[in-house]
Amino acid sequence: MKIALFFLTAIFCFNIYSQNNFSDKAKFLNKTIIFKVKPINKNICKSTKIDNSNFEDLLNGIKTKKMVKKFPLTENHLEKTKLNEKKHVDISTIYEIEYLSDIDIFKIIKQIKTFNFIEYAQPHYIDEVFGYIPNDPNNVNQYYLNNIKAYDAWKLSYGKGDTNTVIGIVDTGVDIDHEDLMGNIKYNYNDQIDGTDNDNDGFIDNYRGWDVANNDNNPSCETNTDIDQHTRNHGTYVSGCAAASTDNGIGISGPGFKCKFLPVKVLNSGGYISDGYEGIVYAADHGCKIINCSWGGTTGHPYGQDIINYATYNRGALVLGAAGNGNNDIPLYPASYENVLNVAGSNSADQKSGGSSYGITVDLATPGEAVYFTGDNNTYMNGWGTSFACPITAGAAAIVYSHFPDYLPQQIAEQLRATTDCINDLNPQYENLLGKGRLNLYNALVDTVQSVRFVNYSFNGTSTYFAENDTVIINGLFVNYLDSVNNLTVTLSSLSSYVDVISSTSTFNAGNFNTLDSINNISLPFKIVLKNNIPYDEKIILKLSYSTDYVDCPDFQYISFIGNISYYNLYTENLATTITSSGRIGTLSNDIPVGLGFQYNGGESVLYEAGLIIANSSTSVSNCIKDDYDFEIVEPARLRIALDNINYVYSEFKEVADTNNFNLIIQQRTYSFNNQVSSGFILVEYYFINQNPYAITNFYAGIFADWDIEYPYYNSSDFNVAQNMVYTFSTDSASIATGIKLLTNQQVNSYALDNSPGGGGGIDITNGFSNEEKYLVLSNNRYKAGINGNDVIDVISAGPNNIAANDTFIVAFAILAADNLNSLESAAIISQNKYDSLFTFKSIVNTPEFKLNIIPNPSKNFIKLDFTNNETGSIKILIKDATGRNIISILDKKTDTMYNNII
Repeated sequence: MKIALFFLTAIFCFNIYSQNNFSDKAKFLNKTIIFKVKPINKNICKSTKIDNSNFEDLLNGIKTKKMVKKFPLTENHLEKTKLNEKKHVDISTIYEIEYLSDIDIFKIIKQIKTFNFIEYAQPHYIDEVFGYIPNDPNNVNQYYLNNIKAYDAWKLSYGKGDTNTVIGIVDTGVDIDHEDLMGNIKYNYNDQIDGTDNDNDGFIDNYRGWDVANNDNNPSCETNTDIDQHTRNHGTYVSGCAAASTDNGIGISGPGFKCKFLPVKVLNSGGYISDGYEGIVYAADHGCKIINCSWGGTTGHPYGQDIINYATYNRGALVLGAAGNGNNDIPLYPASYENVLNVAGSNSADQKSGGSSYGITVDLATPGEAVYFTGDNNTYMNGWGTSFACPITAGAAAIVYSHFPDYLPQQIAEQLRATTDCINDLNPQYENLLGKGRLNLYNALVDTVQSVRFVNYSFNGTSTYFAENDTVIINGLFVNYLDSVNNLTVTLSSLSSYVDVISSTSTFNAGNFNTLDSINNISLPFKIVLKNNIPYDEKIILKLSYSTDYVDCPDFQYISFIGNISYYNLYTENLATTITSSGRIGTLSNDIPVGLGFQYNGGESVLYEAGLIIANSSTSVSNCIKDDYDFEIVEPARLRIALDNINYVYSEFKEVADTNNFNLIIQQRTYSFNNQVSSGFILVEYYFINQNPYAITNFYAGIFADWDIEYPYYNSSDFNVAQNMVYTFSTDSASIATGIKLLTNQQVNSYALDNSPGGGGGIDITNGFSNEEKYLVLSNNRYKAGINGNDVIDVISAGPNNIAANDTFIVAFAILAADNLNSLESAAIISQNKYDSLFTFKSIVNTPEFKLNIIPNPSKNFIKLDFTNNETGSIKILIKDATGRNIISILDKKTDTMYNNII
């Protein structure tokens, strides 16, 4: 017997280089993908192919026109040191492909990632040159050389650097005939210009650098006058800031003095930094120990970090990045990658330069305002920007490297950072957000300092989502990069008001350790507690303060993580997926690669995106698919019940204020099952609570699902009438099948979309998906798509329905996957039976035979139920508050034909 008790208690979240060839939304090259094969699978890597037939099928399917290794000439070169000998990075297995297909680039990337020999795949992201803003043309002094104590440094016998130390200027090109630059270019006398690769390095006539963007030996500035002149000449400006010829009687003084520079052009004819990371590799492979990057973007990605690590660990090069000119704390890349020295800008008074970015990833500040530098055609200019602060620092770094040639790149960075002058008092609004201080070249050469950094750290919480009231444990490795440390004490504090640091764990006494030694805090980790008012998906910033016997400007470090995560990863024996708190299923969004998708039997996700759509007309549509985010969190996805045979995840959301078409509260209840028979599906139940004093009519609710089974352009969709189920399978192979089935007893609608230009005779959503089209697919039927194989999308809905005033309307679906179509149909039958057995109840009333007692009544925090039942069976108990909101659900509670007591 199944019975349900309902009662009230009182209280209770993108290769043709032309400007119009770039993606408008994200900065990447269209129809170009970079991927890396795991080095352990290097045996399948050929120069223009991967030796795998299924992978070849994928490339043929997307009409690949070009495939090349990105870095076929890289050696497995490793600077053997105590610190980085285990961190060698193999970039010889990185490829780039260009293709002709119109399939969404992220769908193709997703398919590439399904191969177990792929380490990562991503678009070919591009970057922008950081802006140049002219200042007063009469302000022609180089005050910054005084500020950074360059003159004092140059007076030292070892303070002018070395001509064998080379700074890589990875930028827009350089005026190679400039009077104050040509003398400091690092010429390659082993490969003079004669049409032959005399030094056998794979680059013909790379006598004075290389144009990586156009793959030729002319690193001069771009000649396309459609590009702003300051963008074209940016590399010339930057080169002078780092390495203008010094003590030559003309022009200006470069802080790098004797050190040379190598121009590496990475600007394409469209005006974008299209090959910045490839330029870093060229510079590192050609002897540059300091590499300057005065460009960047907001997207960090594994390819970029891989290249930085290669330069650092394989080639022993220090990469410097400009923090940006946004006057904000948004991290930019490459500056914010690990192993990059991130440089902000200051002015003549050691205050933050007006437009300089700042933040917890900045390492130090260097003058970047009213900077005088080399211009085009033997001119000189002045302006501001972190584009100039960064190469000034690069010039200083080159001199430090010349003095400490055995230092690791990280040690050069730390020597520069740790010897800065404190400027916090002059920047109270940006305290510790301009790094440790302002660059001091003299100190960096003469001071013996200490620098300990916390690396390889992790956060582990009571729950996987770091929820309110959770205790989070933080442990990692403290590495001493410079002079020996005595009596090191590290204290943890929080910049967030949503965190309490457990005082008994806030201090770690690391003691004494020598240069390049390390110590972990696993046995004595830091611990924090998240407060109960922490917002969803909140970035928590923590500060580590370092104290030793040497105290001048105390050192610090920031670390961060995301707290109160609003999604939940749900697993069964056969499935894995992510339940969100905004109506989406599988991932948080298409732009944020967070979520499991929908995985079957341990494979890669077969779901690109899925989510809820509701509508009652072409003008009243709310949804969370494509680029629409019409729902906001009321309650985050949390596991409410976890038993041996069932898991129940609850989330609640509503329409955002500017989209509020219906004034609904939507409760999503997701169930998974831990037995083999039922582990191939999840049940998703939606409670639509009408908060209006009037009825909502003609209401449709459905799920949009963009399935990608193996190769998405070989998929096909159909509708199983008997099971009220839309399903998708691959026409190319005997692959798995997926489906969505309507479980509740309502009119079903199914619309299958051909996701290709023209729409295959149906709606074409490749050029946008309007509200009118969304309503049409919810309220009409098109049962088949991809008859001969195509990229397809399924939409299944219930409706039309009416929701009475202040009433609740329930729609439920099963989302399924199976080995084949026959097994999918069987799973659909089982899912219906499972839903009916759990959620079809005989309601009872409190009769004398039932004898229900609620103690206390009204109640708060706990409740005790006493009842006598005259039938053996299971009950479902829903405890609601006075507003009708469910507080507790107890499913499948076994009862006897006797007295029962539930607390």
